[in-house]
Amino acid sequence: MATLPDVLYVALFAVVGPPIDYAVSWPAHRRLSQADPAWARWWLWASAIVNQWWMVAFGAALWMASDRSWTSLGFSVPDGWRLWTSVALLLLLAAYFAYSVATLARSAEQRRACGSRLEHSPPYCHTRGQKCTGSVACR
Repeated sequence: MATLPDVLYVALFAVVGPPIDYAVSWPAHRRLSQADPAWARWWLWASAIVNQWWMVAFGAALWMASDRSWTSLGFSVPDGWRLWTSVALLLLLAAYFAYSVATLARSAEQRRACGSRLEHSPPYCHTRGQKCTGSVACR
């Protein structure tokens, strides 16, 4: 059963959000695009992602405040093979990051190569031609 906070939440992102984007975010993006197109693309992407996660956080807080079950949304704690597969994938990812950091720590040549890339490339990627600096191991 939908309650008043549920209806207000839906109205927030369905009725209030689009006019705010149209009146605030889009004009700001157009102004930024004239000054620095690369920064404007990054700003639009980052602000859109952050706004969506704020909406998710607000919805989750509303869900928890209403004392509702997460299983009604289809969420459940993994068990059996799903639990072990998740743990194995997370450990594999952690091992890859540890290997990358260890490679950089052992090799002065890798550190120099990574350092020169970090100095001369932007902190974000928009096209395939640009270098990404978010990775730990520079290749």
